[in-house]
Formats: sequence, C-alpha cells, structure tokens
Amino acid sequence: MVVIPDNVVTLDGGAFYNAKSMETLTIGNGVTGIGEYCFTNDSAMKQVTIGKGVTTIGRGAFQRCTALTSCYIPSNVTTLGGAMFYMDAALSKVVIGTGATSMPSDYRYARNPNYGFSEDYLGFFEGCGALESVTLGSGLISIGEDCFAGTKVKSLVIPSKVSSVGKGGLGFDSSLEKIYFVGNYPLTVGERAYEKDAENLTVYYVNGKTGFDSYGGKKETYQPIRITFDNNDDDVFAAPTEGQILSSEGGYVIEPVAPVALGYLFGGWYKDAACTAKWDFAADFVNADTTLYAKWTPTDKALPVRPENLKAGDATAESISLSWDPVDGALTYNVYVNGEKKADGVTTTAYTLTGLTAETTYEITVSAVNSKGEGARSLVFVAKTNDVIPTPAYLLGDVDKDGKITASDARLALRAAVGLEDYAAGSAEFLAADVDRDEKLTASDARSILRAAVGLEELK
Repeated sequence: MVVIPDNVVTLDGGAFYNAKSMETLTIGNGVTGIGEYCFTNDSAMKQVTIGKGVTTIGRGAFQRCTALTSCYIPSNVTTLGGAMFYMDAALSKVVIGTGATSMPSDYRYARNPNYGFSEDYLGFFEGCGALESVTLGSGLISIGEDCFAGTKVKSLVIPSKVSSVGKGGLGFDSSLEKIYFVGNYPLTVGERAYEKDAENLTVYYVNGKTGFDSYGGKKETYQPIRITFDNNDDDVFAAPTEGQILSSEGGYVIEPVAPVALGYLFGGWYKDAACTAKWDFAADFVNADTTLYAKWTPTDKALPVRPENLKAGDATAESISLSWDPVDGALTYNVYVNGEKKADGVTTTAYTLTGLTAETTYEITVSAVNSKGEGARSLVFVAKTNDVIPTPAYLLGDVDKDGKITASDARLALRAAVGLEDYAAGSAEFLAADVDRDEKLTASDARSILRAAVGLEELK
C-alpha cells in the first residue's frame, strides 16, 4: 500500500512510471495535480483513491495499468488528459465526476506502408477489454475519438451538455447496444461515431428533445430515472446541487462537490430526511427516482473544523517549530506526531516540538478543541530535523592550527578582522580566532592572541 501524504501538492509527469509496485494507492487531499503518464505501466496497481484536492489529471496518467479494476474520478477533478486509461485490460468500472468537461483522445503518428505517416488516435478507454460499467458526470461536454473502442460497455448514458462526439467515439469495435441521451442530439458527431449495425444498436431519447430525426438507426423514447439532491433545511442557504439523470435501467449516483452554507457544516448525503442512513456512492444502486438529503450542523453546535495551513519554521537537530491558521471557536489545540499526541492544551497557533531525533522525518497533524470536543485533524505535514553538525576541533587562539599560539596566529586574526582573510563562521579557524566568543572577528581578538603569544594573557 502506498499513500501520497497530504502535504504533497503535485505529482509530476512520469513520477511513478513503470513502478510496478503499488497494489493499493491513496492520493492525499493536498495533491492538486497528477502529471501526464504519472502511473503508466504500473502492472501491480489494483485500486486507486484520488484525493478531494485534485483538479487536473494529465494525459495517459493511468495507461497500461493492467491490474487496475476500478476508478472513481471525484467531482473536484475538472480536467482529464487524453487516453487516460488506454489499454487497462482489467478495468471493469469507472465513474467520472461532475467536474470533468472532456474525455479526450491522445494521438500518435503511425507508419502506413501505402500512405507514409498518418495520425492514429488513442481513445480514452480504448483497449479496456473488461470495461463494462461507465458512469459519466453532468459536466461532460465532449467525448474524444475512439473513446470506447474495444470495451464491453453495452449501455451508456450521455449527459445533456455533451455537444460533440469524436470519430468512432461511441463505437468502433465496442459492445454498445444501448445509448441513452439525456439532452438533445450532439451538435457535432464525427465519422463512424456509432459503428454498429442499426439492428444491434438502439438510441434512446427523452420526449421533447431535439435532433434525433437526423439519426437514421433504431431509436426509441425512454422514461429517465431522476436523482434529486435536497438541501433539507429551510434555514440553510446553500446553492442548490444539480440533480442527475439515469437511464431507465438505473445506475450509480455520482457524488457531487460538497455544498457550502454560511454558519453550517455539511455532513454528507443521506437516504432519509432525518439523516439516519448515509448514502454509499460506491455501492448503492438506483433503480427508481430517488432523493438524497443533506445533513447540516450549525457551527456553534459542532466540533471545530480542522486547522489549515500547518507549516514548519525553524528546525534544529532536536526541534521543529510549527504554526497554523486559527480556527473559529477553538479554545485549545492538540499536536500529534506520527499519530501520537505530543501536546494538548496549546492556547496559541504556534508550538515547538522538542526532544526529537536528528535527521529524522516526522508526520505532524494538529486538531482544534472547543467546548464540544476535539475536531478533525489537519492535513498531514511532513517535516525533518536537521543533521547534527559536529563542532570542529580547535585550540583557542591557534588560527593556523599548528598546535601552538604565536604572533603568526595574531597576524591571521587581524587580517580576518580587516577582511584580508575569509574564515567561514563555525569553521575551526573562525572559532580559534574568536577568542572573546562574540561570533565576530575583530582587532580585539587579534590583540588577545598576541598577548597570549608573549605570555601576558591566558586564553580560556
């Protein structure tokens, strides 16, 4: 199991390329971007959890992850790169959240013996031979070329905002038998977008939607299943959450981005208005019109929120100084190191950890406490203590390190005082010349060394 900690912000392109070592991967909530081809060719990865902070996933990020069986793209992700799951042979279920607008293809140039080089598209799911279930979010606008080529997806719901489908996007060596359109017929449909015989493929549409007269194949109307998100409190002023439309066959609900309301904390979506049974977006299947209810807790009756912006300041071989943003209503704070409470009752937003081991990495979190109790811990911050720097061996006054104090040492100290010699602070020469230990070299140091050389002063 591999966990990308919350203090990591970006995973660069190719960071784990060809890793072949991560069966289970959890990407922390601090990560905002996953670079292109980041996990390509990891044949060991079976499960991946993408954090709530990720907004961008680069092209080919999960290509040829041949053991990956399912993937949930949360609704906070707005940008998906081309051919992201190309040739993921074991992939069977994918949910695309409501934030993504496009599932683009990638391309390469291939040599054709008759025509020279030609452009060859790599579809978003192309070659995912086990893929049977795909749920598409309502934010989707375009579907790229050869998107579902070589998959086993038989039924697909096309969201209402989709306005273009690339060449071969919904067909070309796929198993599609039913395509359900939520909105109007796409404005732009590429060549061979539906490469199936009319007798094998049926396009379903909702009464009143337009553009379907242009489709020459088999088509029928259908009654969609509708998902409604209810804010569930007249006193809560939160923007309404867009509903979801499923086919008449039913399907899985996509978890939307959490709503926000001033003076309240959002506690998730529930099956009932009393909020006694929480909805499981990964497991709960819908086969009829369904309403989900938001749970809210007034902030003055709730535990405090987790502290934000935890960071480290000065560090030594034995200590690390910390600071974080204040939390409304917090009375004190608790500090945790590697999961164990290191300090409690901290009344300020700063604390210095002491008694640590040199050159050691620590995982640090902070929680806020109010009259209701302790709130959630902050995102994990990883900090490291400094290495122990040994003090150079030196004899006070012996600047030239010959084992005795002479007029030559006094001369070197005077040259350093006037800038003609440059001794690094902390070096053996500097420490030997700084006889008054004021961390600077002056003529006074040179005078004391000269007096010691002629026996008029003893250096201690």
